[in-house]
Amino acid sequence: MKRRQPVIELKNIEKTYRTSAEIETKALRGINLTINEGDFVAIMGASGSGKSSLMSIIGLLDRHFEGEYRLNGEDITSLSDNRLSELRSDSIGFIFQQFNLLKRTSVLENVLLPTTYKSRADDERRALKAIKQVGLERYINNHTNQLSGGQMQRVAIARALMMNPSILLADEPTGNLDHKTAHEIMDLFTSINEQGTTIVLITHEDDIADVAKQKYLLFDGEFRKGKE
Repeated sequence: MKRRQPVIELKNIEKTYRTSAEIETKALRGINLTINEGDFVAIMGASGSGKSSLMSIIGLLDRHFEGEYRLNGEDITSLSDNRLSELRSDSIGFIFQQFNLLKRTSVLENVLLPTTYKSRADDERRALKAIKQVGLERYINNHTNQLSGGQMQRVAIARALMMNPSILLADEPTGNLDHKTAHEIMDLFTSINEQGTTIVLITHEDDIADVAKQKYLLFDGEFRKGKE
């Protein structure tokens, strides 16, 4: 069996916020985490546990931390902002609780948004493929404000898949959905993961986290033992 390679390696990650009054707040305390290609990982924790800080670091949105972070074997701490932006665009797809769609714009146009700064000749073909993958081919020309919450999240997932990332980061992706729709979205994530995409999911819901292959619990910026 082929050995799976690490795609995310965090070693002793510390994150401290400092206010103008020189008050320090530790958001992350010595986080160690290795995620291999094809993993489906859920990170749980209450509000203020450090989930958002950790997701920002993993997603290359925050480089102001202590410790070591390797993405696909590359040490990101010494990279330029341009290289970080390139890595983020090529390697990571983001999915959020609020969908972050352009509401008076078609499904197709929303999915094509990542190509604004990096277009290719086959952009529309790849967009149509992503839309079909999430089951929305009938709604390609609909404006997103004509869709249900679950359909809007599917558009957001298709947009995240547009650049064929090796990693999907999903921050509370079912937070605005009813129970049935939430589990339909998790079934979609499972299908995407089975095709080889690594998924890191932030959630506070046990039944949503249980869909993942591994689960980690954050408490006051530290991991507590979760179930594999």
